[in-house]
Amino acid sequence: MKKIIKYIKEDVEVVGERHATNVEDAIAFEEEPFLLPVKTEDELNTVEKELSNPMNVKKLIKSLVHLAPGKSVPQTVGAIMSRSISNELASTYSWKGQKKKSAFQQKELAKAIVASVATKYPQEARQEIIKSIQLWLAQSTSRLKRAQQAAEKAREEI
Repeated sequence: MKKIIKYIKEDVEVVGERHATNVEDAIAFEEEPFLLPVKTEDELNTVEKELSNPMNVKKLIKSLVHLAPGKSVPQTVGAIMSRSISNELASTYSWKGQKKKSAFQQKELAKAIVASVATKYPQEARQEIIKSIQLWLAQSTSRLKRAQQAAEKAREEI
């Protein structure tokens, strides 16, 4: 709770500096360099270039922490991942790059996501966070298929 209050106080200070009216304005301001969720490999590459700047990494981590609801590591990881990468793009990745997929663990975005969850849950082992990301990535194909089936069903009903 003390950490959350500290982050809010920092955001209020930032809000004052930027003449914003509330904490949400500060969070929105910090998200501007990032077009999330990334939907294509090109968008991911653009975000990766932005994350080569350590200040942008800090901004993204801070923004993701604030936008991460959840009462557990898996819930928080799910919320952050769904706000960071589309199911379409996620279905082309696995954590280590197995099964003819690209390795997500090598991406700066992945490192920022791990860091944001670790910020929210400092007592959790890094491996627990990674395990949740691995599971989320593995399930992206199923989520994508369910969404496509729902869209087809909606079209049929029209």
